[in-house]
Amino acid sequence: MYDNIMSVSDIVCTGCSACMNVCPVDAIKMQYNEEGFLMPFADDAKCIGCGECNKKCPVLHTRYDNEAAPKIFAAMAEDDIRLKSSSGGLFTLLAEEILDQGGLVCGAAFDDKFRLSHVIIDSKSEMEPLKQSKYAQSNIDYIYRKIKKLLDSGKKVLFTGTPCQIAGLKSYIGSDYNNLYAVDILCHGVPSDIVLRKYIDEVSVKHTGRKSALKDIQFRNKEFGWTCKTIYLEFEGCDKPYVNSKEDGDMFQYMFQNSLILRKSCSDCRFAVYPRQGDISIGDFWGITAINRSMNDKKGTSIVFINNDKGKELFLSICDVLKKFKEINIHHEIIRNRIKAKQDVSEHRDDFLKTVRTKTLEETIGSIKKEYECCDEDNEEE
Repeated sequence: MYDNIMSVSDIVCTGCSACMNVCPVDAIKMQYNEEGFLMPFADDAKCIGCGECNKKCPVLHTRYDNEAAPKIFAAMAEDDIRLKSSSGGLFTLLAEEILDQGGLVCGAAFDDKFRLSHVIIDSKSEMEPLKQSKYAQSNIDYIYRKIKKLLDSGKKVLFTGTPCQIAGLKSYIGSDYNNLYAVDILCHGVPSDIVLRKYIDEVSVKHTGRKSALKDIQFRNKEFGWTCKTIYLEFEGCDKPYVNSKEDGDMFQYMFQNSLILRKSCSDCRFAVYPRQGDISIGDFWGITAINRSMNDKKGTSIVFINNDKGKELFLSICDVLKKFKEINIHHEIIRNRIKAKQDVSEHRDDFLKTVRTKTLEETIGSIKKEYECCDEDNEEE
């Protein structure tokens, strides 16, 4: 019933869901394509040809409203907060500040089937699922509609997500709301949901001897250090968790870090640039030791971009509860986190995502590594 008749191709579509939220007759649904990425599909029978979907698409109508050269800070929360965070704990402090002001917070959390989606919370007791890195693309569903209703009612809302999701929300709501605080993350790119599901299933069989239900998944568990790339999995009926702290030894980290499983639009992301989409941007401050050794105690340091006056106001409101923060004068070219549109994507990406549909991840990765080895041998002969 649903055909992909949107004006935006899968090469540039980010899956932000603005089109689905704005459709007045609910003719658009987000569905997974064959590679495992959410794409908009429209029902011919329902579509009234109003064109609202294309008018609100942030890819077709990209806005850059913030500072082209934002102030940059290194910052860290107290130790107990950072232990439960992937980075310096800035999200926790920003969210708590809005909650203390009677507002609400919207962020990404896994459900009981470990599908990632955006949820809205109104108390600190609900914050834990929203913390830490999650190497998956969150399903926005109709959360933009809910947020607009809250904003129209006068409620303060903190929304955190990838830059393209911030762009999708802003495009959908249209107006500049003083009570909306947008925080974008420095995003490497979003991986295929099909691959993540396959990874969990294959690890469960290898680790427990059977396909077992997942109890918990954590990316970059702080117990193994701030800079670790550890993936931690717990399965039903198995007392021993799966833990692999070696990047090359874990299949998912290998695929993710080598850009084999990322969404097509992530290779040339028009939202991972200056000016940023959020009022504030946050991420891991990789390389901070070389810039200011005093701002790295190995427990996690965040890089913070202050992109406009609203972001400045919010950041200043949490400075008194930060353990340490310092403005950093740094040229963007030496920032090791992603703040550029173009990103190198493996030449094997398309073949990999095609092959993995019929072969195991281990087999598919093995074939890719062999190709790399062959290329290296050819280069040595030259």
